[in-house]
Amino acid sequence: MELAPVEIKPVGDRAMGIVWEDGSEGVVTFTALRLACPCATCEDMRKEAAKSKPIDDRFQLRLTPPGAPSADPILVRADWVGNYAVRLVWEDGHDTGIYKFDLLRELCLKKG
Repeated sequence: MELAPVEIKPVGDRAMGIVWEDGSEGVVTFTALRLACPCATCEDMRKEAAKSKPIDDRFQLRLTPPGAPSADPILVRADWVGNYAVRLVWEDGHDTGIYKFDLLRELCLKKG
């Protein structure tokens, strides 16, 4: 059985801290979370980028909100989805990524 988070909290203004049920803690940046978004649109975008095909503007808006002073994504909210995932809501309105706990754990364990 996969580990579940018992607490999700902000770490500064650009990262999320997760306390896991085994007592371990991890931190993942908003940028890393956004780049790993598991929604269909972001998955398609990554596949197209891997083929070196140009990505049209509608995908670019999903990564950087128009008029944003920084390319850093801003997380507005994290909603529990049952007892297996978290849905992240971004400032630009993107909210279709359902992050399963195993993906969050993997992202927390990555360094850099």
